[in-house]
Amino acid sequence: MKKITVVLIALTLCLRVLAQEELRIHHINVEDGDATLIGIYDVATHHYKSTILIDGGASNPNDLLLPYLRTVMATHVNYVVLTHYHKDHYNGLLALKDGRLTADSVIDPGAEGGPAAMEVATPWLDVVKTQHHSRNFVSFGTAKTSIGHKLTLGTAGGLPVVLECVAGWGNTLNGQGITPDPKPQKSNANNFTLAFVLTCGQFRYFIGGDLGGKTESEYIDQETALISDFTKEFPVAWSWNHTTSASGHLCGFKADHHGSEHSNNQAFMNSLSPAITITSAGKQPSWHLPSPAYLDRLAQVSALSGNRGVYFTNLYDFAHTPSKSTADSLFSHRPQTSYSYGNAMAGQKSSYLIKVPTANLANKSAFQVYRVDDAGARMTLLAGFQCHGK
Repeated sequence: MKKITVVLIALTLCLRVLAQEELRIHHINVEDGDATLIGIYDVATHHYKSTILIDGGASNPNDLLLPYLRTVMATHVNYVVLTHYHKDHYNGLLALKDGRLTADSVIDPGAEGGPAAMEVATPWLDVVKTQHHSRNFVSFGTAKTSIGHKLTLGTAGGLPVVLECVAGWGNTLNGQGITPDPKPQKSNANNFTLAFVLTCGQFRYFIGGDLGGKTESEYIDQETALISDFTKEFPVAWSWNHTTSASGHLCGFKADHHGSEHSNNQAFMNSLSPAITITSAGKQPSWHLPSPAYLDRLAQVSALSGNRGVYFTNLYDFAHTPSKSTADSLFSHRPQTSYSYGNAMAGQKSSYLIKVPTANLANKSAFQVYRVDDAGARMTLLAGFQCHGK
């Protein structure tokens, strides 16, 4: 009896330790561009076991990115990923060159060996040269073997945390294999974007850089192929009360290309039936993002969870493009909808944190979204979501 009691106590302590781990996703407000920090967080020690930073935003790294990182953890991460070669994604990552930001490994779409027509940023290539000598540098995308590559960040609550590359260099997983790049001589850097699905137990999340959602002069549609891939990988998910099911469901996603009219097509977003959507956009008047056309499409999406979260790092009204007014009219009084944007309070650049507890995550996905202010120092709960189960 004594031996059984000791074993039960040890098992209880082990389960308690596992339950103290969370998967956390920070969508950092860097004004223009994207910056996403993903980490496995130990609640007991207030320490991140493993971290990955995807993109760094357009602003000077000292202004927004690095202060946030210093507050929530440190300026060293295990992995840095650049999705593609546009300044609003790589500029904050230039801190790698002089050590203000450090990483064990750096992943980019393939800065060496790309076609001559590709738009490549010289400042980022300078970083690549320094990282080749001092870090484990990996180029995704140029080889199709990178598509479908799975990077395991560690475990949270005993569950593997996996980041799978589902698109890159114009090639896209489609459920049967890879849809090849339809425009090999493309020059729009958005079409080289790396896109990923993050999974931990029943939690699934999509981060697609500036992936395109329709084929036209400068863009290619990679989102539609992913519908088939997600349907194969996630064939069924049930609502929390087990009355409704969906195939291809993901718990949430960061909107592609900052909510541009060229991305986030209706079929793609509908297929995800996501509980939350986070759109990272800024104040650049020539971009006027997010586009009202995207916002109209987003308003038509239904969530498997019932309630929805619709979040923006920033919203502005531009000349001839009323992004903020459109979003307000669509979401501010919408039933069962949590709506927030990061420049709503004077003097603040609010970011968003998704906390995914690991208790019972093998069977059901539930999580909370927080607004994060004062460069990561203060958190306010916005909403909780009972997303889905097996």
